[in-house]
Amino acid sequence: MNVPYELVTVAGKADESYPSTNGNRVRLRDFDVFLVRKGADIKITNIVSKTFTDNPFAAYSSIDVSRNGKTVRIINTQLAFVTVSIMEQINELLGGPLNTALPALLTGDLQFSPDSAEYARLLDDGFIDAWSQIRKNKGFTSSQTYDLLNVNSTLSRRDIYIFYRNKKDINIKSISRVGIDLSSRTRTGLWPSNHVGISSNIYIK
Repeated sequence: MNVPYELVTVAGKADESYPSTNGNRVRLRDFDVFLVRKGADIKITNIVSKTFTDNPFAAYSSIDVSRNGKTVRIINTQLAFVTVSIMEQINELLGGPLNTALPALLTGDLQFSPDSAEYARLLDDGFIDAWSQIRKNKGFTSSQTYDLLNVNSTLSRRDIYIFYRNKKDINIKSISRVGIDLSSRTRTGLWPSNHVGISSNIYIK
C-alpha cells in the first residue's frame, strides 16, 4: 500500500493484553504519533517523546516544524485520569515544551470540557481554542457507545482540541470534524472510533 505519510515520532502509553469472552487474548496498543506527508518541504527538529512525570499511562510528543525561516512548536497528547490530575499534566506541558517563545499548537484528547478549570488555565496562558474561533456549534467529539454499534450518534461532550498561541503568527483557515456521519461507519455498522477526529488547515504567517 502506498501511504503518503511517514512516521516522525511515537509516544508510547500502553501495550497490554486481556482475556476475551471466547477464551482468546486481545492485545491493546495505545500510542500517540506524529506523521508527516512524504516529500513535505519542511524541517523537523527538537523531537521529544516522553511520558508524564508520575503518570506512565499518559504521554506527549513535541516537535518544531520550520519552513521559509519560520518555526512553530507542535505538541500532541492524550491526557489520562491516572495517578495525577489532568491539571497537573497541563501544568507539566506549560512548564515544559509549551514554555517557549515560538508560536505553539497543542492538540489531542485532553479529557476536559470547555467549562473546566483546565480549559481556563490554557486560556489564561494565552492559548486560543481553534474550534470556538471558527465554529459556532458545540463541536462534540465524544463519545459513541463502546461497542460502536449505535445507529444514532451519542456524541455529547467536547474533549478533543486544537489550541494555539501567538495569534499574530498562526492563522486557522478551517476546522472540521471527521467520522461524524453514518457514511463513516464500516460495512458491518461500526463507527471508526468512539470519538471523532478534528481536521484543520493552519497557516504560519
